Amino acid sequence: MKKIIFLSMVCLFGFLCESSKEFDVWEFGMVRYENDLWKPDFDLSDFWIDRTPEEYRAAMLTYSNIYEIPIKYVYGIISVESNWNVNAIHWNKNLTVDCGLVQMNSQYWNYYKNLFFDGREFSPFNPDNAIEFCFAYLDWLRDCFGGDINKAIMAYNVGPGAVEKGRRLDIGNQYLEKVEKRVYFFN
Repeated sequence: MKKIIFLSMVCLFGFLCESSKEFDVWEFGMVRYENDLWKPDFDLSDFWIDRTPEEYRAAMLTYSNIYEIPIKYVYGIISVESNWNVNAIHWNKNLTVDCGLVQMNSQYWNYYKNLFFDGREFSPFNPDNAIEFCFAYLDWLRDCFGGDINKAIMAYNVGPGAVEKGRRLDIGNQYLEKVEKRVYFFN
C-alpha cells in the first residue's frame, strides 16, 4: 500500500511539474525520461522477482541468467499477455489461438519448438516452457534489432517483419507502452 501511495504522489508531483522537461526528482528516487514515463532511478532488480508469483520465480531467474535479459521485461510481457494466468486462451479472428502465460500463437508452435527447444517436448501451457520461450524469443528479437529491447518488445506483439518494415508501429508502440506501465507502475 505504501508503494502505491508513494507512486501516486510521485505521479502527481510529475503532473504538477509538467512544464519542466529537465526536472530531476532525485529526492524521491525517480527520474523523468523523454517518453514522459517515470522510471526508477535505483536498482530494482530484485523487485520484479518479488512481484512474480512464487511458482514461477525459479524459471524467471534461471532464464534471465541464461539469456541475459532483465526479469522486468518478461514480467511486463507476461503481465500484459495473461496477467499470470497459465491457462489463458485467446481466439483470434484468423482462427489461431494464443495460449498460456505468454500467449503463444498456435500458428507458430512447431516453428518455435524447433527454433528454441531443439525438438524437445513443449507446451504453451507449461509455465516453465512458456517462460523459457518468452526469454528465448525476446533474446532472438533483440538480436534481430541490433540490441534494441524496445523494438524487440514491439515485435513480440506485432511480429518482427512488421516492425522491420515499419508497419503496425502504432499498435507496437501501444503494446510497448502497456508493458512499460506494467513494469514501472505495477498495474
